[in-house]
Amino acid sequence: MTLIERIESLFAEHGSRAYEGALKESVSALEHALQCAQLAEWAHAEAPLVATALLPTSAPMHLTAPAGD
Repeated sequence: MTLIERIESLFAEHGSRAYEGALKESVSALEHALQCAQLAEWAHAEAPLVATALLPTSAPMHLTAPAGD
């Protein structure tokens, strides 16, 4: 499974969960990630930073490399 496929899988499985940020926002984990990426784009961030903004930031959506990666 590629890195992109793993990220897609995490959002498919956990993206609808409530984002558990410091302010207990009423958005899903997927909505929060998309907001972060949008803000990075608006700030004219480089593509790698925009992509990083999409990465899951809350449990249980942990992105870890399987053994051998």
